[in-house]
Amino acid sequence: MKSLQEAFQKQLNEAAEKAEKQQATINFLKTEMERKSKMIRDLQNENKSLKNKLLSGNKLCGIHAEESKKIQAQLKELRYGKKDLIFKAQQLTDLEQKLAVAKDELEKAALDKDSQLKALKETVQLCLSSVLHNQPPARNLIPAKPAEKLTAPMTKGSKVPFQVTGTKCKNPEKILWAMLL
Repeated sequence: MKSLQEAFQKQLNEAAEKAEKQQATINFLKTEMERKSKMIRDLQNENKSLKNKLLSGNKLCGIHAEESKKIQAQLKELRYGKKDLIFKAQQLTDLEQKLAVAKDELEKAALDKDSQLKALKETVQLCLSSVLHNQPPARNLIPAKPAEKLTAPMTKGSKVPFQVTGTKCKNPEKILWAMLL
């Protein structure tokens, strides 16, 4: 039993280290994205300024045209770089979320069965509450008169009655399955 707990703790520590490393990478990418966004804004402002000088017939028209072309090329490169950074940041965010879920699952596995059942019931209640209260109204399901909220009867083992509204649940099978656990 102790070796199982140590194995879970080791996995939990590894997941936490990975999460910290990925968070540092995310922070770095965010900083880089902000820096490149500022560079893009600066280059865009400089580009506008150069275009105005060209239009006003400045004597250095030829030089400014070359600079403008260079800046436009730099802008194009920076835009592609920014898109790449955003994509990588999104991937890292997704990985971070998956690691957080895995960490939660490892922590739950370390709990005894009663604690697991209690945590699962609370999670189901939170999910049901969230799903039933945050669903956008579905078309043709809302009557012309204001709907009255119906209270579901208390089920065995349930702690909080939930409200049934005129909205349609997206995944009723998953919710029912979770309630049966």
